[in-house]
Amino acid sequence: MSKKTASKAKASVLSGSKRKEYIDKLTTQLRKWDGELDELQKTSDKKISDIKLNLNQKIQKLRERRDEFKNKLNKLEDVSDEAYHSLKADIDKLWKNIKDSFEVVRKELKK
Repeated sequence: MSKKTASKAKASVLSGSKRKEYIDKLTTQLRKWDGELDELQKTSDKKISDIKLNLNQKIQKLRERRDEFKNKLNKLEDVSDEAYHSLKADIDKLWKNIKDSFEVVRKELKK
């Protein structure tokens, strides 16, 4: 074997060794990223679940207030003048509360 051939063979072995190290390094990084992606997905799923629960609770409260509003509205026609003014004040306050709550939920859904 000539010096040139021996030198090429040695370079080829070194090159193959470096190539393997490089591939191993990249493969290790790829596995690390896979693990990080799994953790990010779990965190995202948890946040989504928490946000959904929070929004569902707010929507349920809105339904309850809406039902209360409907009940008071149904009573409005049958009450005396004195009771009317008191009930009207309750309805107006409830109306504003419901309207504001709808805005809060809409804004949260747009995030």
